[in-house]
Amino acid sequence: YRVGVKSAGRQRVYHFAFHGYGSHQMLAHLEQGVVRRTIACRPRHAIYQAIVPHIARAAGRTFWDKNGPRYRIAPDGKIVFSGHFNDTPAAALIDVLRLRDMRIYLRLFGDQRPYSSADIELFLGIVQRSRDVFRQQYPHAEFHVLLWHYGSDQDYDKVVHGLRARQLDVRAVDEILPQYASHPALYEIGAHDVHPNPRAHDLIADYVLADILGQAPPRQAAAAARQ
Repeated sequence: YRVGVKSAGRQRVYHFAFHGYGSHQMLAHLEQGVVRRTIACRPRHAIYQAIVPHIARAAGRTFWDKNGPRYRIAPDGKIVFSGHFNDTPAAALIDVLRLRDMRIYLRLFGDQRPYSSADIELFLGIVQRSRDVFRQQYPHAEFHVLLWHYGSDQDYDKVVHGLRARQLDVRAVDEILPQYASHPALYEIGAHDVHPNPRAHDLIADYVLADILGQAPPRQAAAAARQ
């Protein structure tokens, strides 16, 4: 939204994110035609804001996404859609017994469990597949990843290396927001909500305009016009 506002009408922006979504919803939107049916332009860029906890979401380990799209790695290594997380008998039993309400379940099987190598590979494969589908549908368009780094992310380096090994364009938010690595609170809503605050969104929008879209942010454009 901020990119669209700051572009002063020179960029048409479509925002597909929603609270609790992850990379698997992104891929489903591309594969199932949601993006094609929604946009009224030929896109030049897709920007995916990633966080390491998207690994757990793609693996179906969050309590709020019971009906989310489920993907798996086929024997040939391809990422394939295989229904929804709650399609299986095990998922039905978990709901009946209300196991998701138990702390021990969350620690052993939910999003609090450490990520396995299979979890990470699935997430990386889903992002790569999203990039490939986007490029197939919109040749010559570019796919970018903005990757956030929280202090508790033990697998951050694995994610960075894995995405770059798959030839994905990864931009670290640490390098976009000044002092983010040492003072993350500058860019958080508050002590009890670490989601990005307006300052973070504004600086990221400036970066996207300048470094990805090649358009000077409004303040810079105005200064250039006066020179």
